Amino acid sequence: MNINRVIRIFLLAMLTGASGVRATAQDTALHVIDFVDLSREVAPYDPDMDPEHTWSIEFRESWLISPEKSSILKSVVGYDPNILNAPPISADSLQKKFTSLIRQLPQVRGTFRLSNISYEFMLLDPHIIESGNIAFPEPVSMDPWTKKLQEELIALIKSRSIASNRYELNGQLLSIHFHEEWTIDPVSLQITKKVEGITPVIWQRRQTTTSEPVNDADTGLPVYYKNSLPRIELRNP
Repeated sequence: MNINRVIRIFLLAMLTGASGVRATAQDTALHVIDFVDLSREVAPYDPDMDPEHTWSIEFRESWLISPEKSSILKSVVGYDPNILNAPPISADSLQKKFTSLIRQLPQVRGTFRLSNISYEFMLLDPHIIESGNIAFPEPVSMDPWTKKLQEELIALIKSRSIASNRYELNGQLLSIHFHEEWTIDPVSLQITKKVEGITPVIWQRRQTTTSEPVNDADTGLPVYYKNSLPRIELRNP
């Protein structure tokens, strides 16, 4: 099942453990806000919903990335559901609709479960200084906390992927496909995510035959093509 999503990261990187997860001195907890748009394949059918309307979830999470343990542990601190492209509705009505949606999911050992979830996690819009794009002249195009997250992911990828050695990951690793299983508590509706694997995605600038970088004719933004590296299986507690 695929999820189209947009990522926004903020807050501070802290040397602490996420809720319910024990941290070591080498583990770094990164606080992330993640906007996830649920595709029709994931969300149960809702006869009252317009086909153009889709569910979106704003997750507030804490991540522990450990190259030594070959793991990424996500702790969902909280989340807020929303319906995209729909007229505004009250928070109470929205919560009731979302609860009804969740309760349609299959139960496994007393919890609702979504398996085989895959989605692309965008580290940022690909406007890096190396592009030479005058529309984005700032010397640093990735904020410090996103850069810290990228560094943690690169350390994990390098420890598990020989193929990654062929690329300059600091400039080219701009997204990752996460492969996860979600479980949802039937009472509290708390969502737990288990990261089963990741697929690193390498972004490379399109160039002319004379090696000039190509920008979009309408927007002036850089044009890229993407190359996915082999999937990396991760461990879980």
